[in-house]
Amino acid sequence: MAAAPIDPTAIILASRSGMRAEINANGSVRRFGCDAIALGLFVGNEIEGGPANVYLRRHGATMCCTPLLGPFSGTRFHADPRGGALVGRGSWLGIDYSIVLRLASDVAAWFWHVQLENRN
Repeated sequence: MAAAPIDPTAIILASRSGMRAEINANGSVRRFGCDAIALGLFVGNEIEGGPANVYLRRHGATMCCTPLLGPFSGTRFHADPRGGALVGRGSWLGIDYSIVLRLASDVAAWFWHVQLENRN
């Protein structure tokens, strides 16, 4: 099966370890892999996003949540060329948040960094 062509708006992250992430403009993971190994079974797209996400949950009388990645997220993303990272920022229910995807430089690993600031 031939690989799907890379979307020209996709953000590409790569590390010396062979890790590579293709991220759609809305922050959903299009493709994630290491060398010739694909880590996800399905390729994410702008409409459905990928099968994985990061959620912010609020517990109270009722629990509610919001996705931080993908088409249903309020997060705005950009690539940080200096740090080789995907950076997103948004706000939800009075909570400002940032989410950063970083690939480890020398080992096959990745990290999501999430920072929250409660303005309430």
